[in-house]
Amino acid sequence: MPILTMVAPGTLTNGRVHATLPPSDAYVFTIDSLAEFNTPFTGLPDSLQVWAKFFPESSDIGHIIAILHSDTAKIADSLQTNWIAVANMDFTTETSEWTKFKVPFVYLNSDTPEYILFAIYAGDAENSLAGSILYLDDFELIYYNTNIPDDTKENIKIYTFNNQIIIDFNEKNLNENAEFELFDYSGRVLFSSKISLNQRNKFEVDITSGVYIYKIQNRSFSYSGKLFIK
Repeated sequence: MPILTMVAPGTLTNGRVHATLPPSDAYVFTIDSLAEFNTPFTGLPDSLQVWAKFFPESSDIGHIIAILHSDTAKIADSLQTNWIAVANMDFTTETSEWTKFKVPFVYLNSDTPEYILFAIYAGDAENSLAGSILYLDDFELIYYNTNIPDDTKENIKIYTFNNQIIIDFNEKNLNENAEFELFDYSGRVLFSSKISLNQRNKFEVDITSGVYIYKIQNRSFSYSGKLFIK
């Protein structure tokens, strides 16, 4: 009689695991009535940040998913029942050195969270490969004031030219410099630097052409967008 062999990814959660077959029907979930399977949380973070090393087997992919939610909720859930915000981080290539990853929380509504739930997978949640290893350290929830005034947005200009990222940051109402970060779509931080107020900032970069996500932030505001590098 043939033996059916199936690989399950290494899974870490602060909720409870519902394991079943097929793997696409498995999930982790919060039980609001059992303290050991829920983490009360009412904050509204801007981003999730973590340091990671990833050693995939072949084309395997690691994941971190965090949701803010009310009542009880689960990951994965195509209906996103009771979800308030979600942050998705993917690890798609081997990363042998400790590398900082950061992804934004995407807010789905204006409700106040009651809990936070994490689902961390060392391999693809549905089609993992034996042998993939994901190391994680220094989880952090990042908070910023995201209510940047419209006139401040108009005073931030960012563009690329001849392998340079150029940022004009002309804002007389702010009294401190800011930090610029550039991410790929998996959340990997590709470049970061301090930027100075009221002057042109130029940075030499050696990055493959494509569309990336940038963030400019200090203690007063956070501003993000997409940047096309030719």
